[in-house]
Amino acid sequence: MRGYCSPRICVSRVLKNILQDPNVLSLDCDRFGTSSGSNDSISEFGQDWFALENFIRPEDGRQPVYVDIGASLPFDYSNTVMFDRCLGWRGVCVEPNPHLNFMLAAYRSCQIFPNCVEEEGPSERPFADRDGNLEFYAECLSLTEILRRAGLEGERVDVMSIDVEHQELAVLKGIDFDLIDVRVFIIEVSRGARWLEVDTILLPQGYAKVAVLGRDVVYVKLEELRSKQLADWQLLLQSPPSQPQAILPEGWLEMHQRVVDDELEEEMRRERKAYYDGLRRPR
Repeated sequence: MRGYCSPRICVSRVLKNILQDPNVLSLDCDRFGTSSGSNDSISEFGQDWFALENFIRPEDGRQPVYVDIGASLPFDYSNTVMFDRCLGWRGVCVEPNPHLNFMLAAYRSCQIFPNCVEEEGPSERPFADRDGNLEFYAECLSLTEILRRAGLEGERVDVMSIDVEHQELAVLKGIDFDLIDVRVFIIEVSRGARWLEVDTILLPQGYAKVAVLGRDVVYVKLEELRSKQLADWQLLLQSPPSQPQAILPEGWLEMHQRVVDDELEEEMRRERKAYYDGLRRPR
């Protein structure tokens, strides 16, 4: 059809009903919400469907809430886009990369915070590309501060997804668990000791590790399992509501930290060996 070209762009008239946005992925919302809808999730391992099918129980008159830390692209491998576009949840998306967060603004309904997340803030942090070239700066805030600004202090967060490339501990350490009520965590955990360090933070805070899906670990609040009768473990059912924390063996924290230290020492040993074998560049 009629069109024209300039030195930089070509423009043509196209019928709207045949135009497809290359940034949008097709979502089968009807099938996703069924017990057989795991394959209709576009998250990497069906993490969103797993949480929804097993642990999320709708409450009359309340709009569920999700928080996505390291939201990245609006669709690809997202753990929260189905909650947003299919189920109409209220959302908060945290993504410091200006090349990505403008796309979240275009295709998602969540509040967008262009911040990095650190245990303490505020601070400014540079981000580089894979070749070490400076890409952008971002202001870092604690997660508690971000959620306070989002109006979620004291509110229930049904699902929190964390995918921050080895910075998950900084995110978790910045949560005031007395102020932020997260029911389900979906956390991409890097290799080695980081798995154990995440356990060290969340298990004493009253969470149970319920699944490992690929590189993502799912934690659910014990109170949620108890109140919604989502587990028939007698120790859980008999524990009083005034005991929200996990019942851990005596000396568990000390023992667990020794295991973490052993894993970290082994990681350092492997890194030194790789360096002396010429497989790592000096920093």
